[in-house]
Order: sequence, then structure tokens, then C-alpha cells
Amino acid sequence: MMKNKWSILQDEIAGQWQRFCADGEVDRGVIRDFILESWLRSRHHGVDPLNVEGHQVDEKAFSAILSARHNLIRIGLPVIEKLFAFIKGSRSIIILADENGIILNRTGDPEYLTNSKSYEPGIEYSERTVGTNGIGTCIFLDQPVQIWAEEHYCKRNHELCCAAAPIHDPQGKLVGCLNLSCLWDTGHTHTLGMVAAAANAIEQQIRIESVLENKIELLQEKQGIFELISDGLLTIDRTGKITDINEQARRMLGIGADGGRGEPLERHILSGVNFQAIIEHGSSIYDQDATLKLVGGVLPCIISATPIAKSAGLVITIREAKTIRRMVNRYAGSRAILTFDDIVGVSPQLMESIRLAKIAGKSSTNTLILGESGTGKEIFAQAIHNGGNRKNGPFVAINCGALPRDLIQSELFGYAEGAFTGAKKQGNPGKFELADGGTIFLDEIGEMPLSAQVNLLRVVENKEVVRVGDQHARPVDVRIIAATNRSLMQAIVEKTFREDLYYRLNVLTINLPPLRLRTGDLEVLAGHFLQKVCRATGRAVPAIAGEVYAALRRYSWPGNIRELENVIERAVNISPGSSIGIDDLSRDITLQSGRSVGEPDVGMTMVSPLPAKVGHLACDERESLQDGERAAILRSLSGNRGNMRRSAADLGIARSTLYEKIRKFGIDPGRHR
Repeated sequence: MMKNKWSILQDEIAGQWQRFCADGEVDRGVIRDFILESWLRSRHHGVDPLNVEGHQVDEKAFSAILSARHNLIRIGLPVIEKLFAFIKGSRSIIILADENGIILNRTGDPEYLTNSKSYEPGIEYSERTVGTNGIGTCIFLDQPVQIWAEEHYCKRNHELCCAAAPIHDPQGKLVGCLNLSCLWDTGHTHTLGMVAAAANAIEQQIRIESVLENKIELLQEKQGIFELISDGLLTIDRTGKITDINEQARRMLGIGADGGRGEPLERHILSGVNFQAIIEHGSSIYDQDATLKLVGGVLPCIISATPIAKSAGLVITIREAKTIRRMVNRYAGSRAILTFDDIVGVSPQLMESIRLAKIAGKSSTNTLILGESGTGKEIFAQAIHNGGNRKNGPFVAINCGALPRDLIQSELFGYAEGAFTGAKKQGNPGKFELADGGTIFLDEIGEMPLSAQVNLLRVVENKEVVRVGDQHARPVDVRIIAATNRSLMQAIVEKTFREDLYYRLNVLTINLPPLRLRTGDLEVLAGHFLQKVCRATGRAVPAIAGEVYAALRRYSWPGNIRELENVIERAVNISPGSSIGIDDLSRDITLQSGRSVGEPDVGMTMVSPLPAKVGHLACDERESLQDGERAAILRSLSGNRGNMRRSAADLGIARSTLYEKIRKFGIDPGRHR
């Protein structure tokens, strides 16, 4: 009955097609509006309804089209195969075309394909080339269409029934068309629904793959971020199993390259942070100082962890404590800025100290600097640090004599949570931890209490620190430079300094000579400080009276270089003119020089200050300085009753150096006993 109905309709449509071809008129009650509009477009394009051939795209252009629509073809072919399984044997053909109507692929009954050379891949089936047809009209309208028999504009297609549906990408853009063509008298109204469902299946698969591709990209981005972050980063689920982990976290926790995922975190972190409790409470922790006990040892680190709402697990970051502290030290100023170039002087005594200091700089040997107050012990310590391979690490200086006795332990070694009243909740690292990878300078080491010396000895011997109130030992890589103006041997005799600690620290000893024994350095240093003060105040460098230098040389300088700098600064500030005279010096210096302030200057000559670096001294100046050095040795021997050890310590030189100078000057120590 359906066939008879469509036979009658086909005759009516055929008559209207002939009428349109003749005079462009049709009965709108017979021809559907969208068909008539398509016929009009076909005529406008100049399509010949009686003699037309589809346009074949050239091979190179078609290859580019196939490449551009690779995913559409890959996804569409399985759907086409399933659709063909339902219509097999009906002398039908299923065509997949792109958004321009160019056939990409086809499948159908072999007999139909053999006789349908007009539907080869690469042929364009748009309205502008073959007029009204399933593919071209569907693409133009961007909606499903079914075209029967003479509704096709070209006569060669009048035997067909075509059902076509558009295919869109996830953004709704038209990317192709699916068309099913069969003999007009075998078509059915359900055919269009079947084709539309197949086109929709292709769209859904394209959308699914797009979502998966986006997720893969996101996963790849996430993995890239995971690996880019310098911290250890891992995630765990609610049971504590690792779900993801970056290479840095593997390295910190001692996990192999293929390990981690799917393993319980407790297999690697034995103790230190209760991650399960964090999951149960659903609260975050930030920058918590922790010592993780691992299978292969311990890891001092900074831990942060925050819950993941969906999986009820945690995101955990692990930062090595020493890395954070190095960064803090860099920005907080825990670094050495002085080098050997900043040490001013030309005396042999100073050159010997610099020689030993440079040796110390090239190693990680514990070093002991001995010298009176003001001789430049910290300058030497900084120069030693900057002269070796630790120069990029922290330089932490601490004055052991300035710390309260009840705080020195926590300052040096740190403290754990709850170690004492007022302690920070998460504990606090000590100076040794802050100096990890660098140098710690313990000034006035002789003032350190015996209780702290015990812990310091442990650090020196074992290279690890135990915080006050803690049980875990933390490894530290620190080079120790200690300094004192006291006689540590005397302190050992007096039971105020541990002998074993002394020998641990006294691997390489550097004696800094006092200013009074630094031959020729007084003038050099005076000139250096004069230029420094004038540069800071914007004044012209004044001349210095000859008797000023004579007075300075006669002075004993108990405050050493620090005192000399203060004297020069005072003189520059109170000097009324372009020269510094004896009256501009302090009363202590003028009294010791044998001249009171206010006495007239007789035969006063002006001299320019010596430059900071001096190669040679005049002959008469060398003789004068040697006389002063001989007199200083005689005074020391007399004051120490000929005791060579005490005299050497008093003069700030090695005992061997003292013996050498005694022979040089022909001094008999026995006369002073």
C-alpha cells in the first residue's frame, strides 16, 4: 500500500519537476518548500538537470582533506559498518562526506557499488555541482533531509531515495554528513531516523574522544606540573595508598623510579607525621617542621598536607629543610660578604695569617682563629668561607659570649615542640641547621658553657644535631670556624673548657697578630680608614702631620684595628681644616706619646696618608719599625719572666716565630727570668 501511495506521489512530483525545468513554475501543494528553494539554488548555480557530472577533487587536495578529517573517518567507519549490517542486500549505499560535500568514504552492496562510479571518494556532491541531493541539501540546511525520486534536481538521481544527516564537532561546527541512498521505491520514512541516529552516534563518539583528549592533556599538564615543582609532591587516597608521586618525592623518600603508586605510604614513611589523623580530621597542615623516619634513615623536612574532597585523600608536599633554610639565609642576610681582598695590610705577620687562612678556605677543616679583640677575626672567618667551595652556602655567625647561658643550647642546636615554656608550637631550628651546607662562625668560643660544649663536641664528631627536647638526630654538613681572644689552654687548666673539644676545633690554627706587632700596617690601615671615612662624609682627604704618625706608632693599641678606625674617624670629624694634627687625636694617644694636647707643634711636617696597598717601606722606616718590634718582644719577655709560651701568646705569634725573632734581634730570654 505504501508503494502504491508513493507511486502516485512520484508521478505528481515528476510532473512538477518537468514543469519547473520548462518554465520555473511549480504547484507548491505538491513540492515541499525546502525542495523548491533548493531547485531555485541549483538553477542559480547553473546546474544542468539533464546532463551533469560530479566534480572530482584533484589527488593532492583530496589527500589534504583526508588528513584533516582523519578522526571523522576513523570514528565514522565503524558506525557505517553497523548501519550497513541492517540494510545489507537492499541495493543501498552509505556515504560519509565532509562539510563541503566531498565523499570521504562509502560502503554498500557490491552490486550497487560496481554500478555506482558516480559515488567514488573525492567527488563533490554539493548543490552547486549536482543540484538538489541528500548530501548537498543536508549540508546547506545543516539539518537532516530525505529526498525522493524526482525531488532530486538532476535526472540521473531520480531513481534514488536519499536520507542524510549532518555531523557536528563538540563545539557545534558542521564537519560532515552521513547519507544513505537506495532505490526510491524501497525507501521508508524510518530510513531518515536511522541515518540521523547513526550521525548522532558519530557525533557522540567525537565528543567523547574530545573530552578524553582534553582529560589526557590535563593529565599530561598535571604530570608536567608534578615534575616541574621542586618540592616532593604526592597524593594518597583515604586508605593511605599513594595515588600519584613525582620524581622529587621518590628521591626524598628513597623510592625507586617505578615504585610508589598503589603502595601504602607507611611502607616508606615509618613515622614523623600522622597522615591518617589528618585524613580523619579533614583539616590541613602548612609548613610543619618534621623529621620523617624512613626505611633508609631520617629526613628533616617541611611538610604541608591538605584534604582532597572527592577522594577523601590528601595532597602532600615535602620540602627538604636545608633547602628552605638556605633560601631563608640568602634573603635574611646569613651570608659572608668579605673576602681576602678586604684584608688591609702588608706586614709579614699578616701575610702568614692570610696564607694559612687561604689553606683553610680550600678545605672543610675545622679552624680556630686566635687573636686579641679587634684584630679582625670575623673578617678572616668570612674570607675563609668565601675562599672555598662553601661560598654559595650560608654563613652563620654567633657570639657565644653574648648569649644567655640558658638559651645558648636552643640557639645553637634548636628545640623541639614543647621543649620548654614559650617554645614555638612546631619547634625551631638552631644555628647549626641554618648553616647546613655552609659555615658557622662561633665567636668567643671560650665563653661557651661546659654543658653546651658537650653537645658541640657531638656535632663536631658525628656531624648531626639533636634539638633540645627531641630524640631524633638530624644530619648537618657544617664547617666550624671558632675564634677567641682567650687562652684556651689556660681555660682547660681552669676546667672551663673541654680539652677534647679544643683538639677537635684546633685542626688548623690561625694567629692574628695585634696591631702593635704588625710591622708597617699602622700607616696602611690609617690611610685606608681615612679614605673610607672621607668617602662616606664627602670630605676631601686631609693631610696628616708627621708627628701624628709618630704618636700613633708609640701607642700600644689595646683595641687594635677597631680602635684605630675609631681614632681616625674621630680625627676626621673634629679636624677643623685640611690637615689632621696631634690635637685631633684622643687624649689616651697623646698622653702615651709623651705630649699633652695643646702643646705647640715644633717642626711639624705634613705627610699624605699611605695608600691601602704598599709594596715597600723606606729604609729608615723599616729600621724604626724593627726597633719597635724588638722593644715589644723585650717588654713581653720581661712581663712574662722569660716564659716563651706566654710571651708568644701575648704577642699573638707562634712560638717558633718568637724564637726566630729572638735570634734575629740577638735577645737572651734567660736575662728576663
